[in-house]
Amino acid sequence: MSGANKYFYTTVAAGLIISFSIYLYGRNLWLDESLLAVNLIDKSFLDLTKPLEHNQVAPLFFLWIEKAIGNCFNYSEYSLRFFPFLCYILSFLIFYLTIKQKVRKPAALIYAVALFCFNYWLLNYANNIKQYSSDVLCMLSGIYFVISNNQIKKSHIVYISIGGVIAVFFSNIAPVVLLTIGLTIILTSEESFLVQLKLLILPFSVWLSAFGLYYIFFIHNHPTVAVQQEYWINSHAFLPNSVNFRKFLYFSVRSGKISLFSLFGFGHGSIVPAFFLGVGIVSLIKNGQKKILLLYFLPIVIHLTLSGLKLYPFDLRLILYFIPMTLLVSSVGFNDFFSRTEHMYSGLDKTVIYCLIPALCLSFLLIKGIPLRDEEIKKNLTFLEENIQPKDKIYASWTTASTIQYYRKTGFFTSPNTVINEDWWTVDKNGNHTIDRLQNIKGRTWLVFSGAITGYNGHRKYLLDSLHQLNILPIYHKSQFGSDLYLYNLK
Repeated sequence: MSGANKYFYTTVAAGLIISFSIYLYGRNLWLDESLLAVNLIDKSFLDLTKPLEHNQVAPLFFLWIEKAIGNCFNYSEYSLRFFPFLCYILSFLIFYLTIKQKVRKPAALIYAVALFCFNYWLLNYANNIKQYSSDVLCMLSGIYFVISNNQIKKSHIVYISIGGVIAVFFSNIAPVVLLTIGLTIILTSEESFLVQLKLLILPFSVWLSAFGLYYIFFIHNHPTVAVQQEYWINSHAFLPNSVNFRKFLYFSVRSGKISLFSLFGFGHGSIVPAFFLGVGIVSLIKNGQKKILLLYFLPIVIHLTLSGLKLYPFDLRLILYFIPMTLLVSSVGFNDFFSRTEHMYSGLDKTVIYCLIPALCLSFLLIKGIPLRDEEIKKNLTFLEENIQPKDKIYASWTTASTIQYYRKTGFFTSPNTVINEDWWTVDKNGNHTIDRLQNIKGRTWLVFSGAITGYNGHRKYLLDSLHQLNILPIYHKSQFGSDLYLYNLK
């Protein structure tokens, strides 16, 4: 085995060990996961075709696959995270098959694989009960097909037609993927526009029909549209369509930082692959690599357009599918930079470079932190179940209510005590409404907090300070990572 191959396989092995370790650790569910998981438990396959509870939205095929696996394994964390994790593994395989067609230097191939294997966001969402890993798989499948085929043949028509229909029901970003694939094929074909259009008219018609049906039955007049739009507007995830320079500047800086920097998942270390991303774009332009440039820029333009129309937000987890092309272009840049500067370190043993590349990428990930856990609410629930008295009440904060529901439904938390839940979408996040509710509760009450999202610490602090001002002090406090448990005697 050559030195390059040895370090390549070592990088892959290290990435697989980390990803499997995160999966097997079985971290506790967080808010967004538990909201979707409760829907999966409560609803039948037919009910999943209707709007979900708790303002959740996910592609139909993703829900059905999750439901089928959950049915077989009691909806455990492992079972519900298995499919997103499988999508991550398949995405890596397709990414490797794609990248080796575009980078020739062994060091650049190791660099590309290291970027993928040690990407914080890919690892994180590979172990989330959300559809973002399946979005990545959908995009990568399209990228691989386009890069691997210079011309569309008649034999491809059936496959891409069926693949497009599956994508529509499988991923929320299918319209972006299919439009990107179609435009790239037409604009880069060596044959005339009319010839390519004639070949693609059938798959385009099938895709459009499939999306039309999906839109009519699952998107049009969806009851969560207003709530979702309000949430994402407050998160500054829509391109401003009014003449407001400050809003436009803020959105531009935010979206630019996400797409050019944050997607690499290395924290401050992302500046290194971001530099090679810039080199890659320049290199592709100079070399006339129209296909790769279109595959990189078209999704960004389409997504920004949808964002401006308030149809799909521009946020990191929702553009996770940008990552494969971002890594590919950065790898092209590294390949070009390495080729041009190779003479400067010709006397250096190349195995040093092969070793240094994954070592640096892994270091960046370790500094940012491996996404091993978000919140350890299960430890607090175990303690609560062991120490709660028959007449005690449980008050679950808005970041915790759905998580407790999930662990009750799956049999992990079996306490029969009354649980008073805050609702994520209606509670006053400043805590005023909660204080009013708490003042109406009498007797020993356990307050359960958890959450790895913005607003958790502020909400908890407000509640505790308000109770303190009412001369109500905790009898007991137990803290775990990302979760807190308090016992009060409310009078």
